[in-house]
Amino acid sequence: MLGNRSRMKVAFIKQVLDVHGPLSSVKWNDDPLSLFEVWPGKATLWAETCILKADWYVIPQQIITAYTIDAVKKHNREKILLERSVTAPLDEIPFEDYDLVVTMDPILDKELKPVHAYRVIEHWDELYTQSLEKPLPNRDLFLAHMLDAPKDFDALPASISFPYLYDPELFLECFGRNKKNFLWVDWRTFTALGGEPFAWSEKADRAVEEFTRRVDFPIRFKNDRARLPYTFSETGETGDAARYLSQLAECKFYVGVGRKSGAGQGLCDAAALGCICIGDINRPYHRLVCHPECLCSNLREVYYKVNYVIDSAHLHQEILQWQFEGLKTYFLERPLALLKKAVELKSR
Repeated sequence: MLGNRSRMKVAFIKQVLDVHGPLSSVKWNDDPLSLFEVWPGKATLWAETCILKADWYVIPQQIITAYTIDAVKKHNREKILLERSVTAPLDEIPFEDYDLVVTMDPILDKELKPVHAYRVIEHWDELYTQSLEKPLPNRDLFLAHMLDAPKDFDALPASISFPYLYDPELFLECFGRNKKNFLWVDWRTFTALGGEPFAWSEKADRAVEEFTRRVDFPIRFKNDRARLPYTFSETGETGDAARYLSQLAECKFYVGVGRKSGAGQGLCDAAALGCICIGDINRPYHRLVCHPECLCSNLREVYYKVNYVIDSAHLHQEILQWQFEGLKTYFLERPLALLKKAVELKSR
């Protein structure tokens, strides 16, 4: 279905107290949608798993990070994760079978034969800041998803700007092209318009009413994602990410303006699904994906920009092509070339 997207053999490793990725270890099986059966949180890393055809290993907790506290312990999710997950003993992972091992947070302090790369899930984590200049000891690559590290490297170890991977062909193969006349609005746009950007409130409800008065187009949004930090349900239910992407795929337009932090990967989901995206010039991913006519420099522009883009039918195909090329270049081809380069350097 997906073709030979990557010749590298890749393993992703996460700790059990991590709300991203699958609940338990899973080998790649050429069925992207089946991953959602074991995927309790949001779709971050799903496309990357498919593009790299990566195996996942969930291991017992090695370290407690700021992300562990914020995503798990603060919301009493430890019990449900421990009950629903099946961990793999670290000493049973066949590292020698892989060209690249990517850990979610720097959880393995050991030299590996394959390229040993890591992400830091939250950019506000001190581990992220520490890693920007160079990776922590015994690691080859730090993958900076905020794109605030160097763009290339000549030797290992190295810290590099490296986004979450996206391939529009993958998204369209899995979720189709059945567009309807809907505008999806990221819930954070409403909370920002309401003046309380980090939580849903009555002010956000009023912002929805104001938006519908000023934009004459049917809207969709999911404010339950505001009430579930990291979009992880209290029961660890799986499949929400697939439902979200299916609903988003039906929308013709997407608005993601007003968020105060983060790279902006939600807009990349929408762009990969063929939505015409209106984004925020302050988000690094938006600057790489959005057509210039679709970027807002501040929140006050959102109503004008949304109405302008909706009414500019002559630009729609140009915008979609711009987004497609941006995703293929900056979120697929260039990052994959960096990984290939790292593997070649380490194999010498």
